[in-house]
Amino acid sequence: MALRWDIWCAGNVSHDFTCGVRTLDRPFYTVVIAVASRSLYRGRHFAKLHKIPEFYGSYAILAADKDVDMVYVVSTNSEHLILCTFFLNHKEHVLCEKTLGLNLQQVQQITNLARRTTYFIWREYGVDFFPVYKKVRDIIAKKKIGAVKIVRSSFGLPRLNSAKVVTKVNSELN
Repeated sequence: MALRWDIWCAGNVSHDFTCGVRTLDRPFYTVVIAVASRSLYRGRHFAKLHKIPEFYGSYAILAADKDVDMVYVVSTNSEHLILCTFFLNHKEHVLCEKTLGLNLQQVQQITNLARRTTYFIWREYGVDFFPVYKKVRDIIAKKKIGAVKIVRSSFGLPRLNSAKVVTKVNSELN
């Protein structure tokens, strides 16, 4: 039986996740069966684009769906504590987009609740699996650059040409 996912939020990360699920070698092992969004328009559009059978306008309605095995929380970081605890309390397994909490106290609150409820909580950090990180680990392990004392890095995407950024910059310049 396939692992049945719901995605909470209908943004770019959710789009990438859903496309990734569809390209798996064995798609019958996992399937996105619902999407939930505060915006019915975005949820409906996302569901139609990805051929997802259900969409919901609230996480309370989603939590009532007994066909869902796991919820992927892809919202703003400030909402992760609220949403993760909500879904864990409603007997849902949760994959939470990075970051799990805004501070150590929030992370402990979420993980302690997961232990008490015996439901799964996992912090998704997909960049761990990017090929460049494997290459960096190999370089460090083989000491090709000498002994590494500290690594500082950042990960991001070039967004300067996105309509949102261009519109904001142009409005601030005028």
